[in-house]
Amino acid sequence: MEERIMFKVLVAGGPCERWIKQCIDSILEQKRVDFEVLVSLDNYDNAQTIVEKYSDERIKMLLNDDRMGGLYNIVRASKLSHIDDADILVFMDGDDWLIGTDALYTVWSVYNQHPETLVTHGGWKSNMSVEYDNTETLWAYTEEEFKHLRSVRWRGTQLKTMRYRVFKHINPEDFKDANGDWLFRAGDHALMFPALEMAGYHRTKCVKEKIYLYNRKDRIVTPEGQVCPEADVAYIRSKPAYRLLS
Repeated sequence: MEERIMFKVLVAGGPCERWIKQCIDSILEQKRVDFEVLVSLDNYDNAQTIVEKYSDERIKMLLNDDRMGGLYNIVRASKLSHIDDADILVFMDGDDWLIGTDALYTVWSVYNQHPETLVTHGGWKSNMSVEYDNTETLWAYTEEEFKHLRSVRWRGTQLKTMRYRVFKHINPEDFKDANGDWLFRAGDHALMFPALEMAGYHRTKCVKEKIYLYNRKDRIVTPEGQVCPEADVAYIRSKPAYRLLS
């Protein structure tokens, strides 16, 4: 029996005016799935004026007063709509986009064929160079690696999705750095380490199909983006692992 799955696509945007239309269009073009698009933007450029031109009732948006970063925007976007525990959160940056019209259906198929699944990751390619398309980044974690995820090579890449009942158990304080400020960099680590740990090996699936375009070619690098994230990554890796979600 097929499960009815509702996708809540959380789009977090900083400087993304040049790409936000391509991002949202790629979501609206998805076939055979139900979804909403929840957009939270930093007050950085005119991206919000582009989003406001859409008349599709599935799109909801808010604008921050300041530059807050992706993790803050994810949390804010998740509050734009009612979300059930079984709904699937899809995390996207406003300067990236989905590949093809069946990207979300590919993810739907994973959750439908493996109803125990709580988290998926992987399935991306870059538009910049071969070095960013290293297939090793798409490998699934092994069962042994799940025993100590925070000490092994990072592979919790896009397209990142999870059941809302996983996301709601992540402490928002773990989205902040050692100084208590919202993380600008290393956001993937702060989001996915807790989710992967709560899901565990048997409830995590790695998507092999390339369904997400990671835009590296001409993205804007902000002053925050020039800061080396090693210290933030080390801080996140040093935190205690989350318990397996029952």
